[in-house]
This record gives sequence, structure tokens and C-alpha cells, in this order.
Amino acid sequence: MEKIPIEIVPKSEAHQQLIDLYPPQLANKFLPEWYKKQKIYSREHIPQMKDVKNCPAIQEVMTSGIIIPAWSDILIEKTNKENKWEWQVTVGMSYAYDESAEWMLDQPITQFSGMKDNNFKINLIKKLGALKLVSPYWFRTPPGWGIEFTDPFYHHRRNIKLFPGRVESDKWHETNFPLEFYDNLDDEEHGEIIVRAGEPLVMLTPYKIDLSAELVVKKYSEDFTKLQVANSQMLSSVTSDWIRYKQKHNEFYSQKEKKQS
Repeated sequence: MEKIPIEIVPKSEAHQQLIDLYPPQLANKFLPEWYKKQKIYSREHIPQMKDVKNCPAIQEVMTSGIIIPAWSDILIEKTNKENKWEWQVTVGMSYAYDESAEWMLDQPITQFSGMKDNNFKINLIKKLGALKLVSPYWFRTPPGWGIEFTDPFYHHRRNIKLFPGRVESDKWHETNFPLEFYDNLDDEEHGEIIVRAGEPLVMLTPYKIDLSAELVVKKYSEDFTKLQVANSQMLSSVTSDWIRYKQKHNEFYSQKEKKQS
């Protein structure tokens, strides 16, 4: 499998300590405890997968890409019924001398024109748009490759949700992170959301810029159904072990192609 380097560089010497304190890691080195405790069943017949860890689709998402941890505690607080809101990226207090150090901005509401209100749970976002975390890092990829930024859904941080997006990071190296809230604090007199420094904040995955999807919808095919039945038999023969199945699949069809050529 080809490995695509993603360079992460502090924006200034003053930001170097943040990346040292809360270093980005490969996603397979930053697995949540609930996932690590689950078992993989591969040596005995399991009629039904018991744990998420046995699902190859989720396993691929959990172990691919890079996790950027939060570089600071992040506090968002509602202080009274009049919808007075305050937010703070606390590490910013030590960067007061740096006029360029902005840590939280708002994405204008005009950018979200036409989106339903239930996409944004609180009046803060309805009035201002979306809050946006300002990253202290630059990002760069090789020519022809970009970065897809997504919320680390399976880490089960359920207070804020980052908007997904793709950036052609071979040409543009700055990326900030708009967010919305899971928690609805609109009806509360007082409430707060806290993201702790070091918690998984965003996931980075490389993508090939010049590749795009082509939609091909076909009618029912008996031949295709037979192919999938054969695939299911092959998967069952190796006890639904996805890694062994992929190896066997590649071997079988490469030999089949050689015989046909």
C-alpha cells in the first residue's frame, strides 16, 4: 500500500511547544480504549460478528490516517437566559503578546444560507454562523494529493462536531476547523462545553485530487450475484477474517486473469 506523507508544521516557533506537548499520531496509535478492549474473532466460527472491531469498514476508518489532538482546553459557555455566550481556547492567554495569534473565530452565517435550523442547535450559531477553531499548524502533501479533514466520530467525543472538508494541501497549506455542537444549551440558563487538551480533535486522510467518481447504475445481473456468492464463500472459508480474505481474493483473481490471458 502506497504511503502518502502529510507534513504538519507549526506556524511559528512559538507554536512548536504545542505540537511537542500534543503530538499528532497515526490513527492506529491513537485508538480509543473501548475499541482496544474489543476482541477480534478469527480462529473459530462466529455466526454473527459480536464486536465493532470485527467490521472491516469501521476497522479501516479507525486505523487509517492521522489524528490531530486538541492543542488546548477549549471552553464554550452560556452564562444566562439572554443567550450571552463566551468561548476561549485557553492556551491563547499565554500568547497575548502575539497579535497574530487568533484561536477561535466565527464563520459568517451567509456561508450557511439555506441550511435547515436543526443543523445548528443553538442561537449562537444561528446568529453568527459557526465557530471556527484556528489551527496553529500548516499542512502540506505531495503534488496531486490533498487532505480530507473529518471529525473522529468513533472516538465518541460527543460535545462538538467538526465540519468535514477537503483541502488541496499541495497548493494551500492553511486549514481551520468550523464546528457545531452536539449539546443543545439553548433552553438552559447556564451550560458549558469542554474539550480537553490532548483529546482527539480531527482526523486527516490523504486523497488523490485528480480522481473523481463516475456514477454507473446497472440493472440486476445474475452474473454479478453469482460473483458475490463466490466472494461470500471465500470469506466464510477463512472464518470471516478480512485480512486473510483480501489475500485470498487477490491470489485467486490474479491467477484467474493469468489463465485467461
